[in-house]
Amino acid sequence: MDNLQKQTWHDRLLAVVWASCGILPLPFGAFASDRPYIASASILAFFILSFAIPLWLGYRRRRAGRNGDYASSGATLYGGAVVLLVAVGLLNGLTGLDCWHSYPVRVGLFALWMFLTVAIQYLAARAVDFWKGRRRKYWYSQFIDPIVYSLPLPCAVLGMFLFPAVSDSSVTQSLVVGIMAIMGFCFIGMSIFVIATFALYFFPYKRYGYQGKQRLVH
Repeated sequence: MDNLQKQTWHDRLLAVVWASCGILPLPFGAFASDRPYIASASILAFFILSFAIPLWLGYRRRRAGRNGDYASSGATLYGGAVVLLVAVGLLNGLTGLDCWHSYPVRVGLFALWMFLTVAIQYLAARAVDFWKGRRRKYWYSQFIDPIVYSLPLPCAVLGMFLFPAVSDSSVTQSLVVGIMAIMGFCFIGMSIFVIATFALYFFPYKRYGYQGKQRLVH
């Protein structure tokens, strides 16, 4: 690995650290308070900050001429959303462990979960940007591109509900019906999302010369 690559990875690691410094303190403090409503609000605070801080840092870096530190806004939103949904499912699984009932272990696992989520969100956003630069370039692009567009987000949503962390005694008929109803709505939403993705991807806007707002309207 040459010096340029080392510097690139150093800058990217530093970008993750700066993002974590802006995201983690507030939700960690709320969760560490161990008060029911405040601890629950820590998840919401993490959701909001995990998007707001990288978008703000990326905007500032791009204004300063450093375009390689953070991914684009669209990639940050899409990659971050997919990773966050998967991470919520994993956190749901952690709450079902016996060690979760120990306060020090619970706080430590939550802090580790937040940091790993921020790091993987960053990597996912970079991966989306990497893929965006190679769309429609290969013979298999018309097969791969719509899949990358349409499937990760709906599958991540479904993953949150397929493996709920509940004990056998907590499984009731109303719980099963509720989960099945949510999954049914997810399947409907996924179908609409996939169909819309294919329609937008294969719509021949270049043939008609639509640009800017005309493309959006058409």
